[in-house]
Amino acid sequence: MGQDYWILNADKKLMLDPLQYDAGGKIFEHCFMGKSYLYELLHLLANEWKGDCVFNSGDYATDFPEKYNHRYQRYNDSILNYKDECDGSFRVLTKDSAKQLPARWETFIQQYVFVNYDQNIYCTIDCCPATPTRQICPVPLLLSNSDTISGGDYASFSDCDQVGSWRYNHVGVEFKHWENLSFMTQVDYKFTYWS
Repeated sequence: MGQDYWILNADKKLMLDPLQYDAGGKIFEHCFMGKSYLYELLHLLANEWKGDCVFNSGDYATDFPEKYNHRYQRYNDSILNYKDECDGSFRVLTKDSAKQLPARWETFIQQYVFVNYDQNIYCTIDCCPATPTRQICPVPLLLSNSDTISGGDYASFSDCDQVGSWRYNHVGVEFKHWENLSFMTQVDYKFTYWS
């Protein structure tokens, strides 16, 4: 079956639910470049969630520290426009937002990097190798708190040991020209999608 994931902000006690942002709950349903769910998350990390402890919580997670065991409120704001489907149980992008999303993604990844303030490292948002059809965004894999591999999880052999290496850290998104990047180490990840 596979496990479902939600982005949790431990500092603000907020949850970003992929079903509310036109994505599936399995990590392989929302970890690819161009997804509206990740676009929403990256905008939060560049703005009001910058510097917060944020992680991608799987429902099979076995390493869940007690200090993060909160009641998380669902975060419902969005940058893009959505419409409700199935009596509001999930939302999908409007046609206009879906058309604009590829250009918005391209602009965003040219301007920003993903930063781990605790480990003093950063990566470009598009650092993972692309296949002819897909490219993984490293953010949900790096933030994963689940070490269980099941259907819908990342099970490739490429950089498997890095899955979850940023969990429970304070993270954010910064401009590529942010002056403090010169004091941090750039890391590239090789998460790939087998086809």
